Amino acid sequence: MAIIRSSFAKRGKSYSQYGVQIRCVRPDQTSQTNVLHYLTDGNVTFRFSWRKNEYLVPAVMVLKALCETNDREIFDGLLTIIDRENTFLTDRVELLLRTYKAYQLYTRTDTLQYLGEKFRIVMRVAPDMSDVEVGKEFLRKIVLVNLEDPRDKFRMMLFMVRKLYSLVEGSCSPDNPDAIQHQEILLGGFLYGQIIKERVEEYLDNVTSELRRQVTRGMLVDFNNKDHRVRIFSKVNENIGTALEYFLSTGNLSSPSGLDLQQVSGFTIVAEKINFYRFLSHFRMVHRGSFFAQLKTTTVRKLLPESWGEFLRCITVDWQLTAI
Repeated sequence: MAIIRSSFAKRGKSYSQYGVQIRCVRPDQTSQTNVLHYLTDGNVTFRFSWRKNEYLVPAVMVLKALCETNDREIFDGLLTIIDRENTFLTDRVELLLRTYKAYQLYTRTDTLQYLGEKFRIVMRVAPDMSDVEVGKEFLRKIVLVNLEDPRDKFRMMLFMVRKLYSLVEGSCSPDNPDAIQHQEILLGGFLYGQIIKERVEEYLDNVTSELRRQVTRGMLVDFNNKDHRVRIFSKVNENIGTALEYFLSTGNLSSPSGLDLQQVSGFTIVAEKINFYRFLSHFRMVHRGSFFAQLKTTTVRKLLPESWGEFLRCITVDWQLTAI
């Protein structure tokens, strides 16, 4: 989605209100949101959130890490033959490539090593992994996770940068996040699965940390010994069932990552038994969540194209009742 939001300009000195956002969903329905920000000097930065912390990376660095490429291929991917006559686009793409020269990263291996060195602590990977492997893990877990082939991710990133420049130029209209076509329904089973998956990952990470601590201290680690396995698992305090029970009873999400959701509370609603139809309506309705209930917007609530069918149906029913 191409978005114009005033809060984007508050992220830094040269940040503007223009951005392109994509929400990528993995096969297990867990998601990762990626955002491209346009800077007033023509540069583009890649923003993502990981374990409730936001990070900003130059967009060209992500492109260089995805596949073995050069400036010529990026320039041709961002500009068509017709676009090369547009000085607005050519100047910004040229500046985008020129400013990246300051990092002195010319190959994919150098870029992956640089990303792996910077995000090793953030990704919480094994200490015996090389910086290049950590960089590949960074791309797999964070950058456009709905795509598996790095070349597909590269093409998608080029398309997002092109759309961002079109938004700034004025040849592309901003998308409306309030439109139904830009929203999706989060089913309860998908949310439960995300919570269980995260708790299982936390449990395994704690077990791994305990084993590393014992190896570092020179203690004997015997996986064939049942008593030793029991002692390791007993030291890991992680109850998956209790976490899910707390979520269902209170509606509050206790998650170290936030699960890429817009709210941390208000996920459950008490089913009121005023009458049978009122009780039944709770299981048939779509709840927009506390985020939209507390959202302060000053834009006009337009009657969007996908809502005209419902609008005309209500008018027809009202006209028939009036005629009767």
